[in-house]
Amino acid sequence: MDRKIRDSASLIAEIERRSGQKVSHCYQCGRCTSTCTGSVAFDYPPHRFMRLLQLGMVDEALKSTTAHLCYDCMTCSLRCPMGIDVANVIETVRNIADEMEIESREKELSLFHKI
Repeated sequence: MDRKIRDSASLIAEIERRSGQKVSHCYQCGRCTSTCTGSVAFDYPPHRFMRLLQLGMVDEALKSTTAHLCYDCMTCSLRCPMGIDVANVIETVRNIADEMEIESREKELSLFHKI
């Protein structure tokens, strides 16, 4: 198995373990995005962010502005028909990115969250 694929799979498993959510349960209905007030500023709206994880594109998710700009308003989680706590998944990815010292494409966003 390719090292990158193995690393992606282990990171997704870690995201699911920490958040308590199964990213594979998202069926891309878009309700989270349609109610997200911040999605206009994100590089990936919430449903596409979940899709990145489903496709194993964890590097993209870790570096995304979505993970670092999310307001944590929980609207996406409240609207999910599958009961997925999308905001918690996004926050978990942000926390892992911070632990791995991965900067967002937008500079100083990590500093914003630390402050």
